[in-house]
Amino acid sequence: MDTIGALASNGIINSVKDLGFGIGFMVLCFVIVFYILRQQKEILQQAKEERTVFLDTIKQFIKAIEDHTAQAREFHSTMTRANEFQREEHKEMAKSQNSICSTLALVESKISG
Repeated sequence: MDTIGALASNGIINSVKDLGFGIGFMVLCFVIVFYILRQQKEILQQAKEERTVFLDTIKQFIKAIEDHTAQAREFHSTMTRANEFQREEHKEMAKSQNSICSTLALVESKISG
């Protein structure tokens, strides 16, 4: 009877009620913190995946730029060689034309004169 009487006491019942509410509040806080931490973990995982995709995209851009630069250098080199060949060909044509003109002038002077 002493135990039942002690449990029936208002002080103990109030203490249990207060302790129950405190534990309930702590459990609720732990659940909220656990949920926030789980969401944060998911956000960090998504951010990691986005960074991986971003870095792969940047690597592809760098490779594309390097390939384009190499192709541009090759094109420039090819065009430089083609222009040099064309200049030489034009010089030869000018010399040939000058020779023809001087020969025609000589023929014309002999016919006229």
